[in-house]
Amino acid sequence: MSQRPARPAAPLGRAPSLAARPAARPRPALSWSDGAALLAQAAWASSFPILKVLVATIPPLPLFFVRGSIAATLTLALLALSGRWWRPSRAQLGRLALAAFVSLSLNWVGFSFGLARTTAAHAGLLYSLTPLVVFGLSHLLGQERVGRLDALGLALGVLGVALIVAAPTRAPAAAGGPSLEGDLLLLGATVCWGVGTLLSAPVVRRAGPLPTTAWMTAFGALGLAPPALPTLLALDPGVWSLQAVAGMAYTGSAGWALGAALWYGAMRHLGAARVSIYANMESVFVVIFAAAFLGEAVEWTAVLGGAMVIAGVLLTRRAG
Repeated sequence: MSQRPARPAAPLGRAPSLAARPAARPRPALSWSDGAALLAQAAWASSFPILKVLVATIPPLPLFFVRGSIAATLTLALLALSGRWWRPSRAQLGRLALAAFVSLSLNWVGFSFGLARTTAAHAGLLYSLTPLVVFGLSHLLGQERVGRLDALGLALGVLGVALIVAAPTRAPAAAGGPSLEGDLLLLGATVCWGVGTLLSAPVVRRAGPLPTTAWMTAFGALGLAPPALPTLLALDPGVWSLQAVAGMAYTGSAGWALGAALWYGAMRHLGAARVSIYANMESVFVVIFAAAFLGEAVEWTAVLGGAMVIAGVLLTRRAG
C-alpha cells in the first residue's frame, strides 16, 4: 500500500494555513484629511443660515454678487499661493465661462431668490440632490449606464425631493417658513449646479479642481454683475451695517474659500472617491445650524425626504 508523499515543510516563520490565504485588505484609517473634508462641509453649511438672515435686508442679487466677488478674490489668491497657478487657454475659456454662468450665475439667482422664500433647512436638503442630478444627466448623455441599484437610487431621490417640496403645501407658509415657490426655485438652482458640473468636468480633469473652482467663481461673479450692479449702486448705505459686512465677509471667506481649501486639500491626500462620501453631510449640518441659530423647525416629512435623497446618492455611488 503506497503512502502519500509528505507535504513539503513550510518556510520558517510562515504558517502553511496562512500562506495560501490572500492578504487581507487593510481598512483605511481615519486621518486629519478626513477631518478636513468633514470640516469643509460644516464650513459650507454654516453660510446657509447667515445668508438667510442677510437676504432679509439686502436684495438677493447684490448680496450674492458681493459674496461671489469676495469668494473669487480669495480662491484666486489661494490658487496663486498654492504654487500651481493655472490660466485657461482660449479654447477652455468658452467652456469655463458657460459652466460658470450655468452652475454659479444662474445657480446664485435661483438660490438667492429661493432662500428668501423658504427655509435654510429646505435649501440644504434640496442641495443634497446634486449628485443624483449629475448622475441622471450623465445617463441621458450616454456617459453612465443605469443598473438596478442606480435606478433604485434615482427613484429614492425623486421621492425624497417630492416629500421635501410637498411639506410646505400642506399648510399656508408662515413668515420666513418654507414655501412651494422657494423650494422650486432652489430645485432649479440645484439642476443648474448639476448641469454646470458636467460642463466643467473636462476642465477639472485637465487642470484640477482648485484652479477650475477659482476661475469659475470669478466668471460666476462677472456673470451676475449686469443684473446686480444697478441695484447695488442704488442701495441705501444704511443696509451695510457691521453685522451685514461681517456676515458677507464670513460667507465669502470661511463659507466658500476656506471650505474649498479644506476640501481640495483632503481630496489631494484621500482621493475623490473617499472624499465624496463626506459630501452627504452638508445637508445634515445645514439642518443642525438652521435649528440652532434660526430656530427653524423641520417637518418630519422633509427630514425623511432628505434621508431618502442621501440613501439614493449612496446607492448610485456604491453601484458605480
